[in-house]
Amino acid sequence: MTELRAKHRRITLVQAPGTTRPVIGHAEPPSDDLRGRTLAQSGVPASPRREPAGALVEGDDLRSRTVLSHRLPSPWRRVLAEGLPGGARVAADGVVASLPPEGEPGQGD
Repeated sequence: MTELRAKHRRITLVQAPGTTRPVIGHAEPPSDDLRGRTLAQSGVPASPRREPAGALVEGDDLRSRTVLSHRLPSPWRRVLAEGLPGGARVAADGVVASLPPEGEPGQGD
């Protein structure tokens, strides 16, 4: 990713289940559950053992994370370096925080 493209990209801190620190990455919503939807439409009750699919959480490649990390406000850099404060919970979708692209409202240090 070039520096120019990095300025026009939303930066998202994500944390995958089972990891201790967030990284710059992205979270995709769970894929469409075709089997579950088909069973529901045919009137078959859902299994109580069936767990809902979670979001797919992935860190960006190292080069992209390095370039994008230079745009982060100081508190976000601290979270990347040290992890979340004790007791902090990560949302079910894995997103810790999101920073809009440069030039959009809501960006600050």
